[in-house]
Amino acid sequence: MTPQLIQETGDIGLAIDRGVPRSTSRDWLRPGPATVVSLDFADLGESELRQELAKLRRRYDRLIAILRLVVVLVKVFGFTLQGRRVADGRKKALLLRAVESSKRHLSLRLDERGWRRTGG
Repeated sequence: MTPQLIQETGDIGLAIDRGVPRSTSRDWLRPGPATVVSLDFADLGESELRQELAKLRRRYDRLIAILRLVVVLVKVFGFTLQGRRVADGRKKALLLRAVESSKRHLSLRLDERGWRRTGG
């Protein structure tokens, strides 16, 4: 099992089925070395911190703009998951992982009508 095979096929299931950890398999999908994120802000001066803050605000503004566009598209085209079923096990697992990941930032509950946002 090689990372190249996973990159060519895009199917991490091949590696997972052979005992490669899921996190390693996902890393193999990314071309080139992984990006390293660092929190070395303690050594930055005030001007560098202001630059970093400005960069983060621009990123935040861009993500909010994308989210607003997605919400409007969903409303305009009437996209709904009501009555939909995800039969493919890999797709279902992908969806459930995304929901679990989002729970850190959103209050979600599952009822007979689907996922609902609760509270703040």
